[in-house]
Amino acid sequence: MNFTFKRIISVLMSLVLLFGVAVLPGYATETEADSSEDYPMLTTQEFVSEVKAINSACEAVLGFRLFPEEKLQIKIDGFLNDVFAGIKEETAGAIDCELLIQNLPSLKGHSNEIKSLLKLDMGELDPALKEMADDYYSQQNMLGGFAISFIRVYLKTIESCEIYSVPVEGEEGRLELCLVLNFEQGESELFYTGIIYDTTDGTLNSREENGILGIGFVFDTDDYIISTAVNSWQRGFGFTMAYDIFCYVTKLFDYVTVRVKFTYDNREWMIQLWKGKYLVAPGAEIGIYNREIGSFGTFYNCAADEDMMVMGMEIYHQDDLIFEMEPQLHWWLTGFKLHPKVYAPSSLTMSATIDFPTEEMATLFVENANATGEIEAERSGTHTSFVW
Repeated sequence: MNFTFKRIISVLMSLVLLFGVAVLPGYATETEADSSEDYPMLTTQEFVSEVKAINSACEAVLGFRLFPEEKLQIKIDGFLNDVFAGIKEETAGAIDCELLIQNLPSLKGHSNEIKSLLKLDMGELDPALKEMADDYYSQQNMLGGFAISFIRVYLKTIESCEIYSVPVEGEEGRLELCLVLNFEQGESELFYTGIIYDTTDGTLNSREENGILGIGFVFDTDDYIISTAVNSWQRGFGFTMAYDIFCYVTKLFDYVTVRVKFTYDNREWMIQLWKGKYLVAPGAEIGIYNREIGSFGTFYNCAADEDMMVMGMEIYHQDDLIFEMEPQLHWWLTGFKLHPKVYAPSSLTMSATIDFPTEEMATLFVENANATGEIEAERSGTHTSFVW
């Protein structure tokens, strides 16, 4: 992907994100949190109540319910039950996956209305959509394949769903999530989701290890931490300040950030740090970016494989350790911890390390990090440690 194309895509993504602020509802706490406070997240029960209230208001004003009252019947077997129970316990009941699934609306009504309105012949459309989805999957485009598959099964009208896991052939200790969809006309279909559960480390990932369903994020079911896959799709689109602007103007995120910039090896480098609230989780990030000297604007490329570094971090709320990410080779180290509370960003402390390829580069980072006035950094050889 050439530089100009990536710049164009990053601008388009920024516009989409900024437009999303107008249509995505934020969640504001009743009282402002100062630097020492923690405050409860939006619970699943509260979310379900909000949806019901929106439904009632929509019916009163417009004469119809936005979400049908009839619920989609879903049966879950296997290890996923244990994962859901663990999440509920870890978050002290704030996140209840089982409750959320029980309240998923049925898709039957709207599905049949769309087919009738558009006069769709599923006898012809169904195999065409299946071929398109299979083509995406064959190109390792899991997200594209999943999107087309969803449209296809939605139009076929789902009656109920069963979720279970099966061992991955030839890969000991790995299980794949499967769906059995039962359709209105009486037929059923088995889908392999490509979501892999590794019993050795407790992670949920994809076969290609580019995140669940290819969205770039991995879930650790032992520590209940969401993190970024090295091969996440976001890597191809670089970084621009507009991404942060989106997060600053919506209540979905509440974080602070600091950028450490320096020139090394005929390139401009930026190490950016973030910490705060991400949707319903406290979290933090360390990103490595670079670009040609003299580049205009705020766009940077994400670090290539040869520019990745071993990074690790611990995140504290005051003196309490919330979570840690063990040192690992990465370009964008993230951690978002499922937790009963979220925190004011200024009450969080990041204690982190980065191993640079040379002492010169490590020195440049430490000097410029300390120059921000927010970070206390030191080095020993190529190893740097810092507190923010």
